[in-house]
Amino acid sequence: MGSLQDPELIKDCELHFCKAITDHNPEVTPSTIPYIHDLLKTFPQNQEKVCCKLVVILEQIVSGCLPVFMSKKGIPAPWTQINLLKIFEDSQFGDETKWQLGEILVQMLNRYQISRERINFAVQSQCLSLIFSKFHPNDRCFEPALNCLKVFLQVQETKRNSNILAIGLEHLTKLSEKRPAYCYTFQTLVMNCLSHEDLTIQKQTFLLLHSLINEKNFKTVFDHLMKNLQEKFQHSQFGAKMSERSCHIIKQNPFIYLEIIILLL
Repeated sequence: MGSLQDPELIKDCELHFCKAITDHNPEVTPSTIPYIHDLLKTFPQNQEKVCCKLVVILEQIVSGCLPVFMSKKGIPAPWTQINLLKIFEDSQFGDETKWQLGEILVQMLNRYQISRERINFAVQSQCLSLIFSKFHPNDRCFEPALNCLKVFLQVQETKRNSNILAIGLEHLTKLSEKRPAYCYTFQTLVMNCLSHEDLTIQKQTFLLLHSLINEKNFKTVFDHLMKNLQEKFQHSQFGAKMSERSCHIIKQNPFIYLEIIILLL
């Protein structure tokens, strides 16, 4: 790791990457992947070329090419998969690699949704993080990702697991920051989460609520906040975000509920 503290110790970074990636012992891979991740942060100019090779490794893992003893709960080398997905999320890569990666992500999401094991949720969560960060709604992997998000949000269930729900809300928050329209699909669930008994759920819901409001639901959302939750967000970062979003709406239509905004300031 000294080479990462002083990158000048690495004289030929391409050769260094090549040696780290091409080890023929599959048991070495889980240890080298985090090191490769750090190397790519240090030498970002190599990201596209290295990701082109890493996507092949991910495909081999998902296809079950590794020894059975490296699997957990039916998932081949799950933490290696997760670490590879983290590399792709933090790196830049070409269109061909993106297409290959998208196809693999579709396989992963379709396969791993069958089980409710924790490790399955961990892999799926990292898939969602990557897709919502790097892919477009027109990409083939986006629709399976939205279906997976519904599993985390437990849309069809009356009794929800709070830990899984919190992860789902976190992903919905990230998605809504880039594409707010998707938040409207879950408006009822989000509003119910504002009154959830778990404070973690309430906090995570606060972070995405400012992406939810528009002219049509403006009054409903703010009436709920004023009656039940005002003391929890007043003078907070959440209150600032809500005020900023509200001012944007009022700028478009200055006659709607100005008195409610005054209460937030």
